[in-house]
Amino acid sequence: VQKISDEFQAIADGILGLHYDYDLGDELILKDYGKVEGTKFFVNRAQYKVIILPPMRNIESSTVELLEDFLKQGGKVFVIGPLSDTVDGQKSQECKRLSKYKELIEVENLSKLAQLLEENLEREISIKEKNALQAPSFIYIEREIDGKKIFFVVNLDKETAHKVDISFKSEGRLEEWNALTGEISGIPARKDNGYLSISASFGPAGSRLYVIDPKREAAIEAPFNKDEFFTIQWRKPSGVAFIGPCTQFKRTDPNVLTLDRASYCFSNKNWSKEMPIWKAQKEIREKLNMRPIYINGIPQRYLWCKKPHPNDGKPLSFRIMFSVDDIPEKPVYLVLEEAENFDIRVNNQTVSSEPIGWYLDRSFDKISLPILREGMNELILSCEYKNRMEIEDCFLIGDFGIDIHTRSITKEPKKLHFGDWTSQGYPHYAGGMIYKEKV
Repeated sequence: VQKISDEFQAIADGILGLHYDYDLGDELILKDYGKVEGTKFFVNRAQYKVIILPPMRNIESSTVELLEDFLKQGGKVFVIGPLSDTVDGQKSQECKRLSKYKELIEVENLSKLAQLLEENLEREISIKEKNALQAPSFIYIEREIDGKKIFFVVNLDKETAHKVDISFKSEGRLEEWNALTGEISGIPARKDNGYLSISASFGPAGSRLYVIDPKREAAIEAPFNKDEFFTIQWRKPSGVAFIGPCTQFKRTDPNVLTLDRASYCFSNKNWSKEMPIWKAQKEIREKLNMRPIYINGIPQRYLWCKKPHPNDGKPLSFRIMFSVDDIPEKPVYLVLEEAENFDIRVNNQTVSSEPIGWYLDRSFDKISLPILREGMNELILSCEYKNRMEIEDCFLIGDFGIDIHTRSITKEPKKLHFGDWTSQGYPHYAGGMIYKEKV
């Protein structure tokens, strides 16, 4: 399985390095939404001129039919490796009939694939090294917002700086937006057969954000001012200020304690031993004769998980224990997916499962909790477990610190040392820190 995954990932990474955007095709989605109109392949409203088939151990008969219809209309299909000899899980010669179409082309390597893509697809972006080849360590994301084209270009090489030539298929005004400072700079670009071309330098792991407005005039390079260039203005420093290595700070988000271990029981029976929540769910589904969550298999999970199961509705509770050394002065909240499915109790107090908002993701419900107590605290989540449910880790968020050794809630530090803050009370914190000092 790992070998298949590695082969596929190498092809996916290779195409990214050629700087062609692509979508991955799900055969079950293709069966429901795929169709052919002329030389274009449609998946719902998305349309494609070229299909690339990676090495496949099996292919659905519905996919074979769509591919043949596409080839009949003159659509291009590039095949990496041999065509599958298994259809719908059975040995079959059905794929061989696709080989009679000249539009189906077998590809031996990425170089050949690059050549075919150049001949059949118009580029949105080109990122070339000085050797005139596409720079494989660069990738990009393209978006369009309010009629403007946006390109985020990244150098994945963490060790080496690169100077590259970038061409965007567009016209109008090209700007670089500094995502850190908010500064916007117009960039004079060369116009070349419908493309705007520039040269740019990227440091190791460097990135740049480009925005193109086709309705505005192109940026013009400022004339060279030799008098300004050769004038040196000496200025006296107004003062010297230092910050760190220990400084005051401010979080940009609430701190987070991940609750990833629990005991469970059915119908108020004996509690299981404490274990990771993923493992508890595995045991629960085995006892209820439900398919495991972590093995999608074929068909994919979304096709079976919502079907009724004989053991749907079994009363189930999870017990999660956490320690508090210092009671937080401000409210603490529980972050829980699909909170409406649970009855919630904290230290024998019933808690409303009605969310008061969400955290990071709209599916992460934010639940108000009563004041915690010093020492061990008990969180009970009870539900009627169903086949469709997938129990995930939950979280406590608020203004508190965390002891990295005991995972107990503590007071926050008043200052942070520069560097790793996970050992200073924030082991699970994924937000930002603002360092502050008086000048």
